[in-house]
Amino acid sequence: MGDEAEPGACARGRRLTAAETTFELELLLPERPLLPKDVASLGLPETPSPLKVAVTPHETLADLRATLNDSPEGYWLGAFAFRRQDGARVDEWAELCDVFGDGERVLRVTHEPYNGAEVRLHLQRLRDLLMGPQMDAGLGVDVGATVHDAVAHAAAWAAEAHAPAPAPPAWRGWPAARLHPPHAEAQRALVRCVRGLSLSAWNPPPPPLALQGHLLYLQIDTLEGAVLHVTASVHGFYVCNSTSQRFDPSPRTDKALASASLFDLLCAASPLFLQNFARLFNDPVSTRDYFSALPVTNTLAAAPWLAREAKHDADLLRTQAAFLLTGALSADTLDAGRDWNEELQASREMPRTTLAQRLMRDRVLNRLQAEFTLAAVRAVPRVAAGEVPPMNPSDAPDAHMYLFNNLFLSKGLDGVGIYAYLGGDAAAHAAVGKDVQGVRAFSALDVEGLALLGTVVVDWLGERWVVQSVLPGLFRQSEAEPTHVAYGGVEGPDTIHTDAHFHELLAAPAKRLHLATHTMRDAAGAEHALRLSVDCKGLYGADGRRYLLDVSRLCPVDVAWLERDAGSADDAYPHRFVVLRPELLEQYWDVRLRAFAREKLAAQREQGEAPSRIDVADFALAYNPDAFVEYRTGAGYARAEAPGDDHARIVTPVADEADAGVAAVRAAAAYLRDTVLVRLVSDVAAGLVSAVDGLALTQQLHARGINMRYLGHLARLSEPSSRERLDPAVAAQLGPGHEALLAAFRRVVVHEMVVRAAKHRLRAYLRGAGAGVAPSVVAHFANCLLGAGFEPHPAADVPPAPFGCVGATAWAQLTPAALADEVRREVRVRFRFELPPLYLETELRKPPTLRALCLRMGVQLRARDYVFDVAEAPAEAPAPPAGKKGKKSAAPAARARTTFVPGDVLGLVPTVKTATAKSALVEEAFEAGRLSFSRGDRELGAELMLEGISFHEQVYGLVHPETARCYALFAAMAHHHVVERVRAEAQAAESKDAERGPDASADPPIVAETMTLDNALRFQRQAVTVSERTLGLDHPDTMVQYINLAVMERTAGDTDAALRYQERVLALWQLLYGRDHPDAVHTLSSVALVLQGRHELETSLRAYEAAHDLALRLFGPDSIYTGNMAHELSQAHTLSGDLKSAIQVEKEAWRIFTERLGKDDALTQESQSFLSSLASSAVRVAKLERVAREQHARELVAARSRGARGARAEQRVVQPDAALADRPIDELVQFIQGAPGTGMSRSARKRAARAKRTET
Repeated sequence: MGDEAEPGACARGRRLTAAETTFELELLLPERPLLPKDVASLGLPETPSPLKVAVTPHETLADLRATLNDSPEGYWLGAFAFRRQDGARVDEWAELCDVFGDGERVLRVTHEPYNGAEVRLHLQRLRDLLMGPQMDAGLGVDVGATVHDAVAHAAAWAAEAHAPAPAPPAWRGWPAARLHPPHAEAQRALVRCVRGLSLSAWNPPPPPLALQGHLLYLQIDTLEGAVLHVTASVHGFYVCNSTSQRFDPSPRTDKALASASLFDLLCAASPLFLQNFARLFNDPVSTRDYFSALPVTNTLAAAPWLAREAKHDADLLRTQAAFLLTGALSADTLDAGRDWNEELQASREMPRTTLAQRLMRDRVLNRLQAEFTLAAVRAVPRVAAGEVPPMNPSDAPDAHMYLFNNLFLSKGLDGVGIYAYLGGDAAAHAAVGKDVQGVRAFSALDVEGLALLGTVVVDWLGERWVVQSVLPGLFRQSEAEPTHVAYGGVEGPDTIHTDAHFHELLAAPAKRLHLATHTMRDAAGAEHALRLSVDCKGLYGADGRRYLLDVSRLCPVDVAWLERDAGSADDAYPHRFVVLRPELLEQYWDVRLRAFAREKLAAQREQGEAPSRIDVADFALAYNPDAFVEYRTGAGYARAEAPGDDHARIVTPVADEADAGVAAVRAAAAYLRDTVLVRLVSDVAAGLVSAVDGLALTQQLHARGINMRYLGHLARLSEPSSRERLDPAVAAQLGPGHEALLAAFRRVVVHEMVVRAAKHRLRAYLRGAGAGVAPSVVAHFANCLLGAGFEPHPAADVPPAPFGCVGATAWAQLTPAALADEVRREVRVRFRFELPPLYLETELRKPPTLRALCLRMGVQLRARDYVFDVAEAPAEAPAPPAGKKGKKSAAPAARARTTFVPGDVLGLVPTVKTATAKSALVEEAFEAGRLSFSRGDRELGAELMLEGISFHEQVYGLVHPETARCYALFAAMAHHHVVERVRAEAQAAESKDAERGPDASADPPIVAETMTLDNALRFQRQAVTVSERTLGLDHPDTMVQYINLAVMERTAGDTDAALRYQERVLALWQLLYGRDHPDAVHTLSSVALVLQGRHELETSLRAYEAAHDLALRLFGPDSIYTGNMAHELSQAHTLSGDLKSAIQVEKEAWRIFTERLGKDDALTQESQSFLSSLASSAVRVAKLERVAREQHARELVAARSRGARGARAEQRVVQPDAALADRPIDELVQFIQGAPGTGMSRSARKRAARAKRTET
């Protein structure tokens, strides 16, 4: 809230668009007679009339309604409508360009009669404003948190906490590795405006009063101690005569207060409400950071692994929230759950011809998918707890199916033996994950006429659950029609159905996915042409739609893994359901296409033809999705293969590599192992890519089409002994220092293998633990894995079982040694890698491991310092002295026996895999703008980028990871434009040629208005907050957003802010990896650079020394990275006046540049020139010092000759940098900051890029 919270961030973003794409709309708001006239002086915003709002022609009044409800001018409105001046009501779903012509653009906002839903929504909005956005308790503790404002305004947070003001930002060494900064280690408590707000016990209104317009009754306990009973009717709210003992909903005559807004009613009834509501409305945090106060919608909020436990206050309305959402007061009035499937299919079938229709369709789909995901996450814990009876109670528990809230739930286990020959439960676990990927892929293809079930995979307490929308007609099977399958196989190739409509419908998506049309034979030997794998099924639903199910085998099998890494017996990979990733198939297809084009071009040249446009229409590469797939077949298929053999067996029906589609599958698998893995590690060695933690590593691997099972291969490729296996072109250019890059990457890879192995073991123990013991299991597991250095023999804290049911207790018998053996075996089996001896005991980084394991498992721990080794434990307090009469004072708290206790586990959050695809429309809109701007069409580019931002906000919402990414991209573009313009103007000024430098006024108006440094900072700040709330406080992408924000703040001249953000980055480095990641060198160098710009030369020198020491330790004394840092350190010594140290360090830099780049390189020559200048300065300083010493000696001799033995010669001060004294400090700092390696000047960037190319 607060004055900055104008009509939504959408509106603020829209005001940036060009005049021809926006217009101003005037809204005449109703009067508020109950508010005092001096409301503005109390802190509440005035309600202007007219209210002027900038809108776009393609928006609707429904969009404006949502914006108005979230604004400080319209938050108080309840049921209202938009009317023209003549009183005619306006259609809210029509586009504004159709509502208004060229005439007056004025609308009146009028109060309208309430209905039950509108009253409940108005009450819910009041509660959200008074108590902040209410996160679902089932989704975790402290979810959706942000600490951005605490980082940016540390002094304000300290003052609010009545704590000493923090020290000014500076370099004091590495900060503490904390997820929450100081003064934000506890959740903020909002000021209270009422003591209690709840539904009255007199609800629901009796039928006679309901006929008169009564909707519900409220009870409000004010801060003054009064209890108000309020009647909500179709006409608004009024204080009534009811009490807790007497029902009289008629208006009070002694306190006649009535209003169309409950906000205004409370402001008039309770002065303290008005006073505190004004304070709440002007909450400094939400005023400074509007996005921190917005509710998280259209996505799940991030749950931090270290959580701050909030105070649990009484709130009757919390338990009545279900009524506010549904209006149901009893079971008989509770309507049936939402028909998720019908809503999803109807949304996909919305028109999509025009831009407005596509935008509305994507918006509805994204919101609906988010609501479906939230419903699935809420349903799984209840079903897992046994609250819902299974539909098939007589079957095995692993095969149970459930129907809850129109959601179909089942376990991701092989309950009926379908995957027994592929690995059983492990194969089923992998298959359901791939099924989600397949649904997401078809959702992105958006095939008209093809229906997909809503699908979500939820991991909870060690079990994987599949949640789907209900297929129409699923429960209407009859003996005459036992199956609905119309296309594809029925549990394998024995029975295959074909359908002409499905076959035609799947032609386009199969081509887009590069899947070959192929034939499969059924048990009778009949051949069937299929577009997809035989495992994929096409079904006709009872609603007449064509549904596609079981798309887990959308990608072909990884035949190379099965043949070379599957293993056997005890060393076998857990399952044989291993498929390639779609990114790899797309990448290999593109490689082959380019090779095909080059061959055609070469053929043209050989024939003497002039090179022309290459026709690739005859290029044909498609993958057979059933190639090398193993199936369990029945006796019929066996007879077809081998007459006389009536026994079922495992067969591979499609393995003939004479088939181009089959050969392509093998070639793609070989390309992954022989090229993609090698190229990734080669890029790491060249310094082109890096990974800071397992999340970033997973993103990079998946983007390149690499499955996580290849982590062991990557670890071996990253070893120094594997250099000959790298890309020869890269390996030939590698110099000293690349070993550090590979070592850091290998450490992240091995760490990720350990975390994933530990995750599988923890899942196994949680699965059989029983109800109520999950915190004890997690704590004991963590003590065995990470706390053995503190307590070598941790004892499990087994909860008491008063009813005699203790469940499985295998977890309680776990020891650190046994767990270490289990983890090693998991790593060996799942990743084909053998951990080094004692790796878990001596090399494993425990804080990052704890963080990664918690994030993978959804564990939330209490935010405190955890001690992993005895050496880290604080010393025990001495025994207290005896008090009076020999009585002892209170004894200090005993030290915990183990690192973790069950009470440290505050929450277990379901982890989710969704099938929600990105909106192609919003992605294309922004990308088109970015490309246009980069190519020189700045006006069109700026318009398209701003339109893309607006599309992101409308489709995804304001608080969404995709919106944050869009904000960050726009901020980067604006910042780059400003920096380049300033640099060009400076170059033009130096050359005294004004025509060479672009004039700011030459920018088109929209560019001059939008591509500013202020806008870059604003959007980047928004990106930081949204990333924290949706991805996580310490997500790698969040750290990148902080790094970029620090750069922009430094460009803007706010060095205090830049240092605060860089300090936050250093804290995140330690949480994600440690203090010795190669990229941390750049962070330390950036800190030093900012301090140098502030003329804090001594402090800057210490930061440069830290960066140089880290570079020397990681890269060695001969690396170009060390040379660059030595060059910068030498310049820092020069500014500090230590010419001797500057010369010594610069000699080191010059030697490295000479050896690595050659004497003729510009960087080597600059270093030599700088070294010569330093040497000359040192000679002149030495001469001055010698002259001073000689003069001092003569004065002493003269004094003695005069007999003044007690006279003392006055000490003279000699400036050691006298040769540089004629240059002002600002000029020297500017010279230093333009030096190589800082990246702040164009020449510096060119030299750094050339050095990097030489090293790679």
